Amino acid sequence: MIDFHSILKRTFMVYLQQQLTENLKQEFFNISFLLMIRYILEQLMINPLTGN
Repeated sequence: MIDFHSILKRTFMVYLQQQLTENLKQEFFNISFLLMIRYILEQLMINPLTGN
């Protein structure tokens, strides 16, 4: 007798882990993107003031 319940559970767990990994990668990308934009904006704001 094949234990469908445990197979389903395992498959679902693997699926969940993959989804979480994808989401984390996406989040990480978004955060680094925002930080980069903020850094560039800060450089643009600072440079005219300091005259560099």
